[in-house]
Amino acid sequence: MTNPIHKSNITLRQVNRNGSLILLLVVLSACAAIHLYAIGGDFLSDDFAHVLWIAEAESKGELLDWLVSRLYLPLDSGNYAYRPVVFASYALDWIIYGTQAAGWHLTNFFIHLINGALIFLLARRLAERAGIIGSRFAAVATSTLFLAIPFAGETTFWPVGRFDLLACMFSLGFLLLLVGNHLQLSGQRTAGSLVCLLLALLSKESAMPMLAVGFALIFALNFADQYSKNQTIGATLIAAIQNSLSFYWPVIVLAVVYFAWRNFLFNSPWKVYPDSRFPVSFGEFTARVAVLRQVFIYPYGQHAFLWWGLIAIGVAFWLAGLRAAIKRATFLNAILTITLFGCALVYLLAPAISFPIASNNGEGIRNLYFPWAMFSLATGFAIAHHQVRIVLLCGLLVIAFWGQWRLVSLWQGGAAEMLRVTKAIPVLASEIADSRYALLLLPDYLTVVPFVRNAQGSVVMPPRQTVSYLQKMAAMSPLQFAEWENHFSDNTIGRVKGANVAFDRANFFGVYCWLPLEGRFQLLNAKPRVGDAETWQVETMKEATEKKCLL
Repeated sequence: MTNPIHKSNITLRQVNRNGSLILLLVVLSACAAIHLYAIGGDFLSDDFAHVLWIAEAESKGELLDWLVSRLYLPLDSGNYAYRPVVFASYALDWIIYGTQAAGWHLTNFFIHLINGALIFLLARRLAERAGIIGSRFAAVATSTLFLAIPFAGETTFWPVGRFDLLACMFSLGFLLLLVGNHLQLSGQRTAGSLVCLLLALLSKESAMPMLAVGFALIFALNFADQYSKNQTIGATLIAAIQNSLSFYWPVIVLAVVYFAWRNFLFNSPWKVYPDSRFPVSFGEFTARVAVLRQVFIYPYGQHAFLWWGLIAIGVAFWLAGLRAAIKRATFLNAILTITLFGCALVYLLAPAISFPIASNNGEGIRNLYFPWAMFSLATGFAIAHHQVRIVLLCGLLVIAFWGQWRLVSLWQGGAAEMLRVTKAIPVLASEIADSRYALLLLPDYLTVVPFVRNAQGSVVMPPRQTVSYLQKMAAMSPLQFAEWENHFSDNTIGRVKGANVAFDRANFFGVYCWLPLEGRFQLLNAKPRVGDAETWQVETMKEATEKKCLL
């Protein structure tokens, strides 16, 4: 005779399993729909410079040498970025896709999906170690929340954001190998975890806090293990610290070597920018953190309250889940939940040690990719034992996906507009005589999207253009009038043209702006005045605004 209780339990498990699978498929489909809907467009801002470097190296037959040199030579870009792994991925994209930016965008999306799979495996492993009955739900909740990241676009679409994507991917691999199924490291696990950590550090400096995160997780596991032996708190702490250090020492050695190598290259073990420095006061630190409000306000406009609501809801869910975990789950579950939430805060605040986390126009949202990964883990663990966990999770997913759609669409729109601009440049160049010169007035940003910033020359040059138009034109931002007035004075244009005589200002064709409604460049009447860049700027910007140019 069939046991009805046993049959009922099997049916309930199947429903839960099928429900988790359906939710995961729905989230994957939504994420794909958002990212693939308009994945085309062109490169943006720094992308042009990166593609130019790689294309020039390949044209000289020096691409491999250039990539190898990234391991021991800093970039000639005025900062201390040390990210050879990402440049290797750029080279691979260049070989496969060339100047088809859609392929570069697709690579970013695939890496985001890989990160979603890795965080699922990590959450499942930690949940099983913690003895959570709903380990599958905890893993599904973590991975779906992570994939639905509302702070997308700058990371998941923009090729420059790949620094954070790859650093996170290798960091998750590091943690996955580190925690394993038991506290003893095998030789293979040790080697694998060290390789992953090194690749993360060579992808972006944002992987540095992973050194603390890894130790925090190992300590939490050891602390719970020692606590189960009914020792005093003091004895438990000492034993947990000793065991964690004996387990973690290879990672510490690797960290010392990495920081020593960075110090050798840049005369600083941690700086990313020459003006990076520790805050001189707590007030300066909080000011660097407070600028994060722009991330929650600028991109979303009148909907910013949703993101403040998301934070409040997330904290409320975490607290409610933690209470449930303490009442219904293991001690390790509560410890891991608290530890993971602490790791999210560490990653959120870490950039403020060196510089403001975001800019006033909202750029810097990529700095939230790592914190969101830790937040997703903490939230998945926190709500795993909650009675209405499905409702809580679905509520968070709806809000998060709204934000993801909002931001990714902004980036897709910016890339689409840049594609129209770059396609119109050859047509405009055909109208300008070789002896003449013109400037293209284009914005640094479109809302939160870096547009022509750092790409004033490369938007008119190969490889994006079939031939170089730099001898006829260059892009300029609304803040560069004084700079270009100096270029007229010091014969920069003459040197760009390769002429042996000074460039005659009378041959300056004028400033063009971009009319997005008509999809063409418009010549403006305002002309530069010798030694009076301010008047030139005011008159040009006024006319461009009246003509509804893209500014």
